[in-house]
Amino acid sequence: MKKTLVIASHTYFEQSTATATILSKLAETSNVTVRNLDAIYSDYNIDASAEQQLLLDSDVVVFQFPMFWYSVPSLMKRWFDEVYAYGFAFGSTGDKLKGKKVILSVTTGGPEEGYSSDGYNGHSIYDFLLPLRQTMNLAQMEYAGLHISYSMNPMMEGKEEVLAKAEAHATNLITALQAI
Repeated sequence: MKKTLVIASHTYFEQSTATATILSKLAETSNVTVRNLDAIYSDYNIDASAEQQLLLDSDVVVFQFPMFWYSVPSLMKRWFDEVYAYGFAFGSTGDKLKGKKVILSVTTGGPEEGYSSDGYNGHSIYDFLLPLRQTMNLAQMEYAGLHISYSMNPMMEGKEEVLAKAEAHATNLITALQAI
């Protein structure tokens, strides 16, 4: 497996079931480095140069997060603001991420049918991920897929069911990483 960097965030990580389980399984995988932004940068003071070096040293980047108010969690957004800088990720000399594979690994609290034009969110999950996909395009990264698990809220679905789905999500993601 190629060297993989997982950038993860969850606004309420200490209460997380799905994200914590997915990260735990990924951390046990060889050639995978997991960066839990909430544990590293709880003060939101991001070391952009260290993060950029980790990106440079990796072949594949996975962004793991729960859909939070139709976007990434705030710390992950801050990470993008600081790390994907002009001259690094974009701009006339910003080609440092060119050709790196990127996978989006997303969980939602709501059911799949909620993420459709007929659902209560009024849009597909792909619509909500468009700004993130465009960010990857601007950075000249190669999109390698979306791994999504719906209904991952243990208060609504039951903790055991969410744990089982999170383990399956992680297993599928690891299989995809091994195929790259």
